[in-house]
Amino acid sequence: MTNFDRFTNESAFASFAESAVAAERIYAIDPGLCVLSCRRSLEAAVKWMYSVDGDLDKNNCLTESCSLFYRRKPVMEVLN
Repeated sequence: MTNFDRFTNESAFASFAESAVAAERIYAIDPGLCVLSCRRSLEAAVKWMYSVDGDLDKNNCLTESCSLFYRRKPVMEVLN
């Protein structure tokens, strides 16, 4: 059982729950792949957060931290 298993049964969290569980399960086998899975899960979770919270506006985000909405480079290019 992982920390994120409880989210897999709820459709509201479907966009990021499976990738979070996968990241947690792969950690001991391949930490590098775990990092990629964590990033994918985190990006999906943040996008989900913006989709359900009307007070958040990604169009007003002017910092580099908002790059996950406007990815300039594929993940593998950043890691290499």
